[in-house]
Amino acid sequence: MNRHSLRALALLLAVAAAAGQESGPLAQAAREVEEAGKVWSSRSGRNSYSRGSSALHRGAWEEAAKHFEEAVRAKDSRADGAMYWRAWALHKLGRKDEAMGVLAALTKEHPQSRWSNDAKVLEVEVKQSSGQPVSPEEFSNEEIKLYALNGLVNTEPDRAMPMIEKILSGPGSPQLRERAMFVLAQIKAPRAKELLGKIARGQNANPDMQLWAVRYLGHSREKDVLPVLAEVYAGTADVSIKRQVIEAYGHHRDAARLVEVVRTEKDADLRRRALDNLRDAKPLIELARAEKDPVFRKEIVRRISGMKSKEAADYLIEVLNQ
Repeated sequence: MNRHSLRALALLLAVAAAAGQESGPLAQAAREVEEAGKVWSSRSGRNSYSRGSSALHRGAWEEAAKHFEEAVRAKDSRADGAMYWRAWALHKLGRKDEAMGVLAALTKEHPQSRWSNDAKVLEVEVKQSSGQPVSPEEFSNEEIKLYALNGLVNTEPDRAMPMIEKILSGPGSPQLRERAMFVLAQIKAPRAKELLGKIARGQNANPDMQLWAVRYLGHSREKDVLPVLAEVYAGTADVSIKRQVIEAYGHHRDAARLVEVVRTEKDADLRRRALDNLRDAKPLIELARAEKDPVFRKEIVRRISGMKSKEAADYLIEVLNQ
């Protein structure tokens, strides 16, 4: 649903309110409009955040600041993270006062934010800077660190651990931090696995770092990451993190946990994502038989109808005979 559709349908809200209706078609339409508005706003915010992150990776600070401001205005669930990265981009542009203003707003509006520690570190850096755009020497130094991390992955990854921990706890750019996370995920030592697990659980990590950690755990071929991912899913309300865990379940073909998501998750979009990652007919058939919501059951049956297996065919015949 686009912005114009929402404006047109929003008239129903006024009509329903004027009529004083709490039930019936108008009231139902009004509730649907309200829900659609929340979904549209959420998607708009997520898209702006993603575009801002992409701009950061390209060093397009002005563009990044703009997109993160849009994410904040859309009241995205990651608005606090958007404020932090907007302040970072403004800092890179040499707009010291604006960066400090955004950091102050972040502290005031999100006092319990997991970005608080990062914000404090960035605030110190902004105060110490001259407020001028970053120098070529600073940029080159960061590029050197990126090359160094790349090299250590292929030679002596264990020696990278102290540097990785320092980068992850400091005010580095998203490129440098994400690369450090990548290197961390390649190291098989217990210390590295423990640190990656802690970050995935959100311990002493901002949401972006947690998302990266979950993504790299999901790409691991080791099955012992699955209990960690299940713990992450149960312990977070962040839809982006949950979505990434579901993708990891799909990568590992963990049908049991995907079925559990479909059965217990309240968010319809997450339930559908779990369905998307179920590739075998048997668990889908079990879900279809147990599903009480006729609309969602129809969605499951539709997916089964696209499968070419005897189990799927038998169930479809069963449906036709009902």
